[in-house]
Amino acid sequence: MKKGIQTGLLAVALVLAGATLAFALPIYSESFEADEQIQGFNTVGAGGTVGNSMIVTGGEVDWIGTYWQASDGTHSLDMSGSQLGTIAEVNLNTIIGNLYEVSFDMAGNPVGPPELKNMYASINPPLEVYAFSFDTSSTNVSDMGWISNSFQFTAESMITTLLFGDLSINLNNPLNNFYGAALDNIVVDDLGIAPAPVPEPATLLLMATGLIGLVGFRKKFKK
Repeated sequence: MKKGIQTGLLAVALVLAGATLAFALPIYSESFEADEQIQGFNTVGAGGTVGNSMIVTGGEVDWIGTYWQASDGTHSLDMSGSQLGTIAEVNLNTIIGNLYEVSFDMAGNPVGPPELKNMYASINPPLEVYAFSFDTSSTNVSDMGWISNSFQFTAESMITTLLFGDLSINLNNPLNNFYGAALDNIVVDDLGIAPAPVPEPATLLLMATGLIGLVGFRKKFKK
């Protein structure tokens, strides 16, 4: 009986250690569908807006219409116009201490070098940076081969900045980077309160022992 109690209390300790809200609440999405008049593509420079509210914070990006197959809807981005571009959502409303997941679809401009496209995402840059890559060697504008990527972060402020930047440098001509990473279908989900760090086995044993001691104390008190 005592062994059964110990096992049960240890399980409770494990659940408590990793507890978090088991749902995802979408708080933001961007598929760059705001301007349906774009046919091939429009180049947008620093200070311009792409999609509903993302700002081009550096370089240039190409806002793609019919030029290639989008991942979601009909529009997407080439993250490099004639130079490496960066874009940001600067007013992402977040709850301090909550865990968030950013997901997005990535491909690459298959028309020119380099074959391996590189891109990064950052939360409140330069505090958190995540790197991603995509091989365009077997893709074309009709079959872009989009893949999904994601990462998580814990909010440290009520307003969070989400930034994406291109790193697809053309080594043959570094001053002319026309063929960048492709970006589409950005979604940010609120996963609820960030889980506490999972304790080491010794800590879990202490938690379970403490719970067992509490049960024993209550039984003794009742007598």
